[in-house]
Amino acid sequence: MGIFKSSEQKQQEKNDRTEKFLKSHGITGLDPQTYSHVRELMSDNNWSAFDHIGAVFSDSTHRSIIDDLDMLTKQNWILMQQNSKIIEELQKNNK
Repeated sequence: MGIFKSSEQKQQEKNDRTEKFLKSHGITGLDPQTYSHVRELMSDNNWSAFDHIGAVFSDSTHRSIIDDLDMLTKQNWILMQQNSKIIEELQKNNK
């Protein structure tokens, strides 16, 4: 086994991380276009750093802002899942 990974191995690792992240947020079965948008977001932002940013802020004002942002983020994941299910149902009905 070599020191450097092939582009296919790197791509598979990115896919695995994306799948793990989506599953941790209760999202499965996204259509390919939505999936690629999620991958772009994850590569543009450091999601793992965002998950732990609350530990950086200690005063209550900053903590409240972080909690609010976290809640909005979770709501967005729920909406993504619901939209994915709606799209799936619409595609079934149009066949």
